[in-house]
Amino acid sequence: MVTHPLMRTLFLFLLLLSGAQAALAAPATPAEQERAQRIVHILAYVSADYEGAVQHGRVASEAEYAEQQEFVQRARELLAELPSVADNRGLQEDMAALVQAVESKADADVVKQRAGQVRGALLSSLQLQTAPAQAPSLENGARLFAQNCVSCHGAKGFGDGPQARGLEPAPTNFHDRARLDTLSPYGLHNTIRFGVNGTAMGAYPQFSDQQVWDLAFYLYSLRYDEGQVHRGQALFAGEPAAWLDRFGGLQGLSAKSDHELLGAQADPAAQAVLAYLRSHPEAVRGSTSAIALTRARLEASWQAYQAGQQAQAYSLAVSAYLDGFEAVEPALNAVDPALRTRIEQQMGAYRNAIRARESVAEVGTLYRGLLPELDAVEAALSQRGLSPAAGFLSAFTILLREGLEAVLVVAAIVTLLVRANRRDILHYVHIGWIGAILLGFGTWWAAGKLIAITGANREVIEGVSAMVAVLILFYVSYWLIANLEVHKWKQFLHEKIQRATGKGSMWALAGVSFIAVYRELFETVLFYQALWVQAGPQGQTSVIVGTLSAVAVLLVLIWAIFRLGVRLPLRPFFAASSALLYLLAFVFAGKGVLALQEAGWLPTTPVAFVRIDWLGVYPTLESLALQGLLLAAMLFAVFYTFVWTPRMRPAH
Repeated sequence: MVTHPLMRTLFLFLLLLSGAQAALAAPATPAEQERAQRIVHILAYVSADYEGAVQHGRVASEAEYAEQQEFVQRARELLAELPSVADNRGLQEDMAALVQAVESKADADVVKQRAGQVRGALLSSLQLQTAPAQAPSLENGARLFAQNCVSCHGAKGFGDGPQARGLEPAPTNFHDRARLDTLSPYGLHNTIRFGVNGTAMGAYPQFSDQQVWDLAFYLYSLRYDEGQVHRGQALFAGEPAAWLDRFGGLQGLSAKSDHELLGAQADPAAQAVLAYLRSHPEAVRGSTSAIALTRARLEASWQAYQAGQQAQAYSLAVSAYLDGFEAVEPALNAVDPALRTRIEQQMGAYRNAIRARESVAEVGTLYRGLLPELDAVEAALSQRGLSPAAGFLSAFTILLREGLEAVLVVAAIVTLLVRANRRDILHYVHIGWIGAILLGFGTWWAAGKLIAITGANREVIEGVSAMVAVLILFYVSYWLIANLEVHKWKQFLHEKIQRATGKGSMWALAGVSFIAVYRELFETVLFYQALWVQAGPQGQTSVIVGTLSAVAVLLVLIWAIFRLGVRLPLRPFFAASSALLYLLAFVFAGKGVLALQEAGWLPTTPVAFVRIDWLGVYPTLESLALQGLLLAAMLFAVFYTFVWTPRMRPAH
């Protein structure tokens, strides 16, 4: 299909560009993220152990104090190796202040405060993942503990294992409330992942990230007694939304210590509920966790803007939508689509105000206006997860909406080749869409097990893929118009078919098929991850039924397109195919611009216009301008083909 050398070069260039942009969109490279996680790990260790090294301005243990000095210097060295924060003067100054506090033998509270400032700035600047992708399994954590930890920490975690004798420092006693109250599961996660230099605690790189979280939550739960957990369960059942809001959902339970969540004067009820949620993280509903993340990122964004950090505020605002709110959009769309649209628009307005450097008062008004809307989201969604009807409808509409565009593109290409009597090269098209499906399942697995696909990365990949699809679909649509006359088509078959189906072009067919399917599947699998958690055990059957129903509808649609396409006369078939492919290019253009706007790659200029999601029509100047350009190009192509060219043709 894409036979012109310039088009083929542009096609390959945009594919390479999509990979490059996806890499640039990440807040930090994987190597940088790992280095930053090590810094956070060191800071947590210093916060917990400095008090044992220095007391009242005097060194209590020379060995411990030397270790603290070594650790903060190492953290400073690692920070200097992070290009992403090299120009963050405030962060560098906070790190220097921490080192100075340790060198001057400052009080433990001062060191903890300094370490907390560096930790918080690092987490927000690089958007580090401080919570698991899904609720940890304490059952799996117990198995990992029994297989790897009991020799030092003992069968019940008291630090009294057979190999503990003589170790310095002694293995951690996970029933020690004074020590554990100042640590978070995230801190334990990093200790398991990286180990502690100079001690018997080694790293466990063989564990997946989810396994590390399973073990961290299990260790954290050891100090809670069964009676306290049961009391917490009863209290939580009475007001689940209020408790989850207080503790920040799975994000808060993972990233914060008991002391941070409860405060100095903790009431027994809150302690009991926290013990229950730490011991049963599966009780945290995925949607509430996403809303908690949205709130946390918005709050951090607002604080950054007040501090004059406009770039960081904008990045966090983008993350609040893509990494937080977008996860609940499928579920919310099933119960209150108007609320979903309203919040989407308000969050866009908040981002635009930051980008335009509006006054602090104006940005603050937009920020505060979002908070009650997020409360409304939690009220709209069932406290026990999605209802079966909502689960079915969400699963059905997600797959049908995303799959329809891919089906139309692939079916149109297949039908064109059949009409051209080129069934012998259909397997190239099949290689493309089958490869996309396999990679889609790989994406599902990798997103939960190996990598954290941030919302910004996802939207950039979708946006760039959409733009590639726009170019290809518009080109093919124009090519069909140009060959609408039957005699032109026969001449094309006679003179061009061999060159048009050369090896390079046949693999281009596979590329078109792959892009059309994977672009939709990429978004679909990530939406389904969130939907599966939100539905809960009672709604997951309805999600499966909704998915299978959508598959059935798509199969019927494929059959209908193929049957009608083969039987239609050549001229009407070409006209219908051209119109269909152009319409898809028009839709992809709008959706591609929207995705890049949501990722923060393009500005958003609202205009007074209608919004038609299924057509990709959105009320922004940027998306409408591109679609207007496509419309003008198509009108010119029609005029050139049917008016200008016949007039210029010599009379016979």
